Amino acid sequence: MIAWYNVPLGLTMLFYALEFALMSVIVTNIFQYAKWLNAGRRKRHKKKVREAETALARDDTTRNKRKLEKILKSPFGPDDGAVRIICWSIPLNLLMPFLVCVIYIGGYGYPEYKIWANGSWYPNTQFGIALWITKYVGFIMLSVGLIRITNMLTKSKQRWRKIRSGEFREEQETKKAAKKQKKEAAEGAGVDGGKAKGADSPV
Repeated sequence: MIAWYNVPLGLTMLFYALEFALMSVIVTNIFQYAKWLNAGRRKRHKKKVREAETALARDDTTRNKRKLEKILKSPFGPDDGAVRIICWSIPLNLLMPFLVCVIYIGGYGYPEYKIWANGSWYPNTQFGIALWITKYVGFIMLSVGLIRITNMLTKSKQRWRKIRSGEFREEQETKKAAKKQKKEAAEGAGVDGGKAKGADSPV
């Protein structure tokens, strides 16, 4: 392992700045994606609810009531809580890289608020450990929010259920057959078109 004093100071500061810049871009883009995804889910959910309510008003049956209840309880509806969790995780994820830039590049609070001491590669001061814990709490919140907004667990359970029951294989075979049929139809249309063009050409 390379000793910390063998790493050029300018290179160290460059990577501190790059870490903060990249983390800022990543977490803010994830937040924007979560908002966009949630808005789409809300739009689709409202459309399904409106259709179910219209069907229920037209025909007040137990089937239509159950359908509406199923839509309202669906895990694929909007999840504002997940978006809020991701939003709250942004400052927690950015606090440590931001303060590293302030202390080690800007020189404010150095050496009173050092994050590393005695040549350690990991935060080993009280202040540094607190920042490190904050960073990983933010990372966990970001992961939880992403899993919720993408319905990763629900989709994984559904896919696993299909794989176990053989339904997934049937779907794949159906897709392959449809793709093959489409390809053959396109090739047949191309051959017919070529024959027609040859017949129309002057001799």
